[in-house]
Amino acid sequence: NDLTKDYDDQNHRTCTGGKQNRSTETFFPRISLDPSECSDVRKCMGQKMDKDTPCFSKKTLELIREFGQDNSSLNGHKAVHNNASQTIPWFQIYKKTDCNSESCVLNKPSFRKFAESKGFGSRFLDRELDINFKAYGPRDSTAWLSNRNIDETLQRWAHKFDDFYPCPFTMADFEERKERFATIDMIGVLEGDEPVDLGPEIGIKKRPHKTFGCCLNTDTSRGPGIHWTCIFVDCRGGNEWSIEWFNSAGHPPAVPVIVWLEKTRFKLQHHRKDIKVKIIIVSQIKHQKSQTECG
Repeated sequence: NDLTKDYDDQNHRTCTGGKQNRSTETFFPRISLDPSECSDVRKCMGQKMDKDTPCFSKKTLELIREFGQDNSSLNGHKAVHNNASQTIPWFQIYKKTDCNSESCVLNKPSFRKFAESKGFGSRFLDRELDINFKAYGPRDSTAWLSNRNIDETLQRWAHKFDDFYPCPFTMADFEERKERFATIDMIGVLEGDEPVDLGPEIGIKKRPHKTFGCCLNTDTSRGPGIHWTCIFVDCRGGNEWSIEWFNSAGHPPAVPVIVWLEKTRFKLQHHRKDIKVKIIIVSQIKHQKSQTECG
């Protein structure tokens, strides 16, 4: 009865997309990627962000500074970053923790023990990772995204856009298994009656939404995953709402998905008779040229 067959490095079951891992070296250099670890939530907090701006909150930044000074034998060493004219001894911190990223430092037992001694426990640091950093997963690579990578990324978007409902991923047999995608009440999503999971550090909330998103895998729950597709419901318009389907392979939706699209359109149209609700198949053109882009 397991949804997936594979495990990640944290012993969570995962599902992926992509039939085979072909080389993508020919087109990968053309892709513009943001190499920063900082989440979009952090970038939208009103402060100027550049490649050298730490992702941490001010409280954690001060902890990091104290940790570096406490563990450094070279006080006054020129820091890599400079924030508000206060230096951070990154050289010493990275050397001491054997890290090369901010998120790595936050996860190190030595730093967590130091933070605990200053009155900041694991929950504070976990929330820091959850809010100010991108979701765990492959970056600067064409490694496949798992269901956890996708769901946690959608949760980050829901932190930034509070009218967005991040529906957990689903497999092709969602109706048979009564997955969340199959049972969710779209009117409840709009009116705030459907609970939304915003991640372990924020928890489950109830709030009204105007948009809804979900990633669907074309494999059944008995398989490890084949290909990712997605659905976006947009109820922001005053005259027209849309239920949009996208598949980077250019294929049309399967019958169970078509039934879901039609059922959802009917519910929304009945809910607001004065607004036109339409289904949009975003593209029938094949966008991906390899086996890794669907995620």
